[in-house]
Amino acid sequence: MEGDPSAMIIVYTDLSVALSNGNKAHGYWYSRVDAGAAAENIHLAAVDLGIGSAFFTSMSAEGLRVLLGMPEYCRPEIVVRLGHPGANLAKPKKALPEANVVYLDKFGVEWEKDGKS
Repeated sequence: MEGDPSAMIIVYTDLSVALSNGNKAHGYWYSRVDAGAAAENIHLAAVDLGIGSAFFTSMSAEGLRVLLGMPEYCRPEIVVRLGHPGANLAKPKKALPEANVVYLDKFGVEWEKDGKS
């Protein structure tokens, strides 16, 4: 995206809900996985609509919470930027061949596409 985003979506966790259901220790962290899935779904929907999208977590969650006037039980997780894609975007790079490895049954035993190892 070029310039300032047209919109930003804050994906956050309502800790009063996350910690009231199920295991309190896990609820605190599971909500971060859910937030990541939500951000990716927002990103995929934006791309399908031709909207530029980028999401990040490198922000001061406390600062963002205060800036937006969110209650203390709300924890900002991910910021999703939406806008118009730039005209001169670089094409995405393909993964290196060594990054495309799937192991079968045991670490180090590569799975082959024909089902043999």
